[in-house]
Amino acid sequence: MQITTNVTVPLYYTGLTTTATLTPGDATTAAVAAVAAGEAHTLRRDYSVVVEMTIEASGYAWWVVDGPAE
Repeated sequence: MQITTNVTVPLYYTGLTTTATLTPGDATTAAVAAVAAGEAHTLRRDYSVVVEMTIEASGYAWWVVDGPAE
């Protein structure tokens, strides 16, 4: 069984102000991330991004958050 939901990721304390790049890290074979590798997200006014993801039962996934290239 899968669940698909939008997850709000707070990024206030990262120091990022405009965009964040989320890159999927290693995930279990049961986890499916709907985030494309290197996809840039515009931060909302509260310094968060919303990520849509699909996870299998008993699965997990994680991402690396980077800022824009300086």
